[in-house]
Amino acid sequence: MKPVFIDTAAFIALANAADQYHQEAVACLATLRATRAPLVTTNFILDEVYTRLQRRGGLKIAITFGEKIQASRQIRIHTVEKSLEKLAWEIFRHDTGHAFSYTDCTSFAFMRRRKICKSFTFDRDFVNFGWTVVPGKVWN
Repeated sequence: MKPVFIDTAAFIALANAADQYHQEAVACLATLRATRAPLVTTNFILDEVYTRLQRRGGLKIAITFGEKIQASRQIRIHTVEKSLEKLAWEIFRHDTGHAFSYTDCTSFAFMRRRKICKSFTFDRDFVNFGWTVVPGKVWN
């Protein structure tokens, strides 16, 4: 089974029951777990997730969700090392007008290097860059 990259948008939808994609995110995660697809993310993504949760819901919510992710045996967290940042910088520098965030570029670099072609996200930038997304719905 090929790994699936989990992006910030999916984590935020999972963490927030009021999020418009929450139910789809929960269902998608259940499907991914049932198929035993390896789930991976990076420290850059978690930085975004924890910061957004803290700003929107407070520190306690960010810590509670973060502890669940850290304790998960199903999600592998990878560190974006210097060589990967170099590739991300090249993607960022050669952006073709989509205005991808630097964090998105680190994700794209990670996925490219690991030959991961599928991302669990609701972020249109992943589609714009050419990745397959699950569950298939993206933000406008």
